[in-house]
Amino acid sequence: MYRAADLSRALSYAKLGTLGIILIPLFANLFVVNVLEKKERLFTAVTFIYASMLVWLLVTNGFYSSVNSYSWGNYPVADGYNYLNIIFFVFLFLKISFQLGHEIFIVSGADRLKMLYLMVAFAIGFFGFIDWIPNYYSNFYPIAFFLSSSWVFILAYAITKHRLMNISVIISKTLAWVLTIFFLGSVYAAMVWLHLSFISSQITAVFFAVTIIYGIIVGNTFQRVRLFLQTTADKAFVKGWYDFPVVVRKAASSLGRALTRQDIVKAIQPILLDDLDIAQLQIYFFDESNKKYLEWDPEAETFNNKTVDSSLLARILDRKDVVRLENGLGVPAFAGNDLAAIILLGKKRSEDEYTDDDLELFRTIGDYTAIALEYIVKPYEEVKTKFEATRSKLVEAEKNLERAQRLSSLGRIIAEVAHEIRNPLTVINSRAQKIKRKNSDPAYVSESADLMLQNCEQIKKVAAKMYTLSQPQKYELAGVDTGEVINKALEAMSPASDIKTIKGLNAAALVMGNKEDLTRVFINLFTNAYDAMREKGGTLKIQTQEIKQNEANYVKIEVSDTGRGIAKEVLPEVFEPFFTTKFGKLEERMGFGLTICHDIVCTKHSGSINVESAPGKGTKFTILLPAQK
Repeated sequence: MYRAADLSRALSYAKLGTLGIILIPLFANLFVVNVLEKKERLFTAVTFIYASMLVWLLVTNGFYSSVNSYSWGNYPVADGYNYLNIIFFVFLFLKISFQLGHEIFIVSGADRLKMLYLMVAFAIGFFGFIDWIPNYYSNFYPIAFFLSSSWVFILAYAITKHRLMNISVIISKTLAWVLTIFFLGSVYAAMVWLHLSFISSQITAVFFAVTIIYGIIVGNTFQRVRLFLQTTADKAFVKGWYDFPVVVRKAASSLGRALTRQDIVKAIQPILLDDLDIAQLQIYFFDESNKKYLEWDPEAETFNNKTVDSSLLARILDRKDVVRLENGLGVPAFAGNDLAAIILLGKKRSEDEYTDDDLELFRTIGDYTAIALEYIVKPYEEVKTKFEATRSKLVEAEKNLERAQRLSSLGRIIAEVAHEIRNPLTVINSRAQKIKRKNSDPAYVSESADLMLQNCEQIKKVAAKMYTLSQPQKYELAGVDTGEVINKALEAMSPASDIKTIKGLNAAALVMGNKEDLTRVFINLFTNAYDAMREKGGTLKIQTQEIKQNEANYVKIEVSDTGRGIAKEVLPEVFEPFFTTKFGKLEERMGFGLTICHDIVCTKHSGSINVESAPGKGTKFTILLPAQK
């Protein structure tokens, strides 16, 4: 533009340069938004629309009316809409400066230094607006391109020296693309040279066909070749480049969750071997039993017999810092003055030397490892050791407790059975003696015989109930419709007229069970509910639904009544044999109903049954049965 002899051509060059100037604030804003990790989608969209409008005005001659020629060169003269570009530039740079200034006050350390570099770079870049002065005032030399160059260099320095942005991926991808294109292009160039030199000086049909085949091969192998070259380039050039804060946070997070030495090894290995691309890693922990530093075997998850070199141990204890070795580094993990572990690192696969940043990272990892060992792993292992030492005693105590509970239950059952049988036997014995004295009274003999038969029947019932509880049955479980079983149980009942029954049955509620025994369960529950509501009436409510619990499907059945309820202190005993809250005839208060229900639901159907109750408010039984698969 400066040196063009044709002023119309100079105007074209000016427009081309202005196109870049329009893009400067647009992409500067995107750059800062990306560095600060902000989301400004709407604002970004508006800036793109505004920039598109500026480009349209530029193309339609809305920026410059002509070009003037000065002693130092040509420069365009501003037209009516050029000020819109100035407003765009100044507004975005002020917005960027405000964001960076605000960020400087809320960050610290290395992040603040990065923001300062950015602030200085954009402050210098902001002065680029002085290149608009020659558009309005003649013979003012434009010097802002010097500032623009320094602006770019400052940003490049901040990126490469202070890791303003992690561009290692971009570098490796770009390098891989260039190498791939160069490699495949060189192969094709060699093919052309061989053809023209030794086969024919003309492009023949055969060569054209070979070119097409080669193009197909390139299309199918380009990505594979690029990935291979990128992986190789990563190992050779940029693999050792890592984001220090990100790696430190990763190490802290992983080690903070470690409970054992194996967890520590699993936390450290991927960071050192993958992120830092270190060829070899060995970790030595202090073993309390041997009073030595033994190498940890990650495969066996225990110590092996290899101990740390005594001279290395002495150097580490003397320096209490990272020690450089012939083939790597020795990183200590000190918990106070005690050396808890030693991490031995080989060389980097890239053959690069360890930098100061690397050493600082290793010190940090060593500190985190020591903290994890001292405050997490050590207490955990002490508790675990004590637990293992007392585990056998706990198991034995549990067995003794269970045995005592069984004997206690057995003694109670024997006492209850003796009580239930002794009462009718007393009646039978008393009547038999009276018959012996009054054998001449046929009416009395007949009455006594009836009474004795009733008591004998009661003894027979007690014996039958005990036999039912004691004898296991072979079960063949099949799909059972809970609604059908509940309806069948209700049909067998004869509730009082003032008792209302409400059903909410799920038609799809199918369980794996035994239909006859489940019917017995519901008959027992409904009988108890009707007995509880016999005096004042009430409502029996039955609901079934499918639920998922612990990744398994169940059918939930709720049977609730509004009867007299059960006292809180005796509620845990309702499933015990002989426990009952009924009063009346002997045959109505044996206390086996809920015991049988519990046995059928829990033992034979692998389900559960629970009870909730309060005096005067009613009782609710909740049954869970495995659903049919």
